[in-house]
Amino acid sequence: MRDKEKLNRITINHKIQQTMKKIFTLMFLALSLCVFAEQQASGVVVDGNGEPVIGASIQAKGSTQGTISDYDGKFELSVPESVKTLVVSFVGMSTKEVAVGKNLRVVLTENTEVIQEVVVTGYGTVAKGAYAGSAQAVKAEDIEKKNPSDITKALSGEVAGVQVVTSSGQPGTVAGIRIRGIGSISANSSPLYVVDGIPLDAGSISSIDPGDIASTTILKDATATSLYGSRGANGVVLITTKKGSSNGDEGKIEVDVKAGVNMRLLPMHEVVDNPEDYIVLAWQSLYNQERIIKKRPETTAVTNANRGLYGEGGIPTIYNLWNKQGSQLINPYDSRGNVNPTFDYANVQRLATYENMESWYNTLFSNGLKAEATAKISGGNEKLNYYTSFGYLKDEGYYTASDFQRFNTRANINYEAKKWLKGGLNIQYSYATMSNPVQDDNAANNGFLFVNQIPPIYPVYVRDANGNIAIDPNNGGKMYDYGDNGNENIAEEGGRPYSFGLNPAGALEWDKQNTVRHQTVANAFLEFKLYEGLKFTVNAGLQYMNQRANQLTNKYYGDAAGIGRIANAQYNYLAFTSNQLLEYNKTINEH
Repeated sequence: MRDKEKLNRITINHKIQQTMKKIFTLMFLALSLCVFAEQQASGVVVDGNGEPVIGASIQAKGSTQGTISDYDGKFELSVPESVKTLVVSFVGMSTKEVAVGKNLRVVLTENTEVIQEVVVTGYGTVAKGAYAGSAQAVKAEDIEKKNPSDITKALSGEVAGVQVVTSSGQPGTVAGIRIRGIGSISANSSPLYVVDGIPLDAGSISSIDPGDIASTTILKDATATSLYGSRGANGVVLITTKKGSSNGDEGKIEVDVKAGVNMRLLPMHEVVDNPEDYIVLAWQSLYNQERIIKKRPETTAVTNANRGLYGEGGIPTIYNLWNKQGSQLINPYDSRGNVNPTFDYANVQRLATYENMESWYNTLFSNGLKAEATAKISGGNEKLNYYTSFGYLKDEGYYTASDFQRFNTRANINYEAKKWLKGGLNIQYSYATMSNPVQDDNAANNGFLFVNQIPPIYPVYVRDANGNIAIDPNNGGKMYDYGDNGNENIAEEGGRPYSFGLNPAGALEWDKQNTVRHQTVANAFLEFKLYEGLKFTVNAGLQYMNQRANQLTNKYYGDAAGIGRIANAQYNYLAFTSNQLLEYNKTINEH
C-alpha cells in the first residue's frame, strides 16, 4: 500500500515538472517574439535650408518609444514592427509624419500658424500685425518682479521712449509719466489712465493693487487714442485687470505674504559732518577773504580770521561747542611757519553739552518697513468665471514718519447667458491713508535739502548743562533747536544764520499732515452677437472718490509760531462713463 502511494507521488511530481517546462518554454518564446519583432529606424532631420535640426523629437506613432536628433540632426530608433509611422516635431516648426525606414531625410518647415499677439486699444483688441499705431504692452510678470506699490513706478525702464519721474519719496504718490514728452509748460503732461475701459484720475492709480493687473498697454499715437479725444493727447495707459479661468478647473486660492525694507542704496552727497572740520574751513574762508579779496597782510588776515570766526558777523557765540573762545580754536601755522590751519585738539576740548551730538541725517531718515498680504480666489468654466482679491499694504518711507497704508478688494465676474449674449461686472473698492510730512522741493522744512546744507555745528536738540536733551515744557518731550539754542529772547540776528526758526526733525513731531481716501470703481458690459463676425457691446462705468486732506501746523515753533494753523480740504469726485461699440470682424482669403 505504501509503495503504491509513493508511486503516485512520483507520477504527480513528474507531471508538474512537465507542465512548468511548457510554461517556461512559452514565456521564452513570447520574449523572443518581443525582442525580434522590432525594426530599426534612422535618418537625419534638417530645416528648409538643409541645416541640421538639433534636438528634434522623433516619436513612434501609437507608442511611447522615441528619441531626439543629435548635434548633426541624426537619429536612430528601435520601434515595434507594428509601428508604421514616425512623428517628427520641433518648436517653431510644422510637425511631420514619415514612414518608418532607414536613412530617412526629414525636412521640417517653419510653422506659420503661430499665436497672434494682440494689442489692447481703446475699442478692444486687435492682432499686433494688423495694428497700424504705436503701442507697447507690459506683461504682468514683468510688473510683479519689481514688487511695486503702484503701477506707475513699475513702468520705469519697461517701454522705450517713456519717461518715469519720481519727484518725491513719499509712499503712495504716483510717479510722473511722460509718453510724448512735455507738450506744455503750464498744462498737465500726464497721460490718461484707463482701467478696464474706465478713465481714472491719475492721482487715484495708487489705489489699484499691481497684483490685480493682468496687462498694461501704453498707446502713444492718435490712432489709438481717438476714442478719448483730447484727454488722450498726452498718451494713454490702458490697464486690464485679472479675470478667472474658463477651463473648468477647480477653483484656486492664492495667499501671498511679503515683507521687506525700504532703504537708500545710493549714498547722499558727501558733506562736512564733523564740527571741528567745519570750523577749520570757516576760518580758512575768512582768511582767504582778508588775504585775497581785501589784500590784507598775512598777519592781519590771520588776526582778523581769528576774531571774526565767532561773534558779530560770524558764527553766533551760543553755538561755540568748545571750552575756548572762537579766536583760540585754530592753529593758523604749520611747523614750517606757513599758513596751514588745523584744529587745536591739544588745547581745545568739546564741551560736555555737545560731546554726543545727534546726526541730522540719522534723525530725519531711517529704514522703513514694507509689508503686504493678499488673498485671491479664482476659477470658472465655459459659462462663468470669477476672480476675487483682498489685499493690505503698509509701506513706510525712508523719510521718518512718512507712510502709506492701503486696503483694497476686487470682484470680477463674467457670465455667458446664451451663445449670443454674455456680460460681466467688475467692482473695486480701496481705502488708503497717507502720512506725508513736507518733502516738497520748495519747502523750507524739506529734510533732504536741510541735511545737505546745514553746518554740523548746529545741533538737532537743545541740551542742558549736563549734556542731556532738554525737556520741552509744551509737551514734555524732547526740545528741538529752532536756531535760538532754547533761548526765546534771542532774535534772528543773534541766532542760527541758516533757517532760523525751522527744524524739520521738530516738524515731524509737532506738525501733522495726512490724507484719507475712499474710492469705488464699478464697470459692467453686455455683449450681443448679432451675426457671424458682428457684435454689439455696451459698456458703462462709475468712479467715485472721496478724499480728505488734513494739515496741522503747531503754534509753538516754526513758521506758524504764536498762531498755529489748521487746514482741512474735502475732495469728492464722481464720474460716469458709457460707450457703445458695433464691431464687424471677418477674414477674407487671409486678407
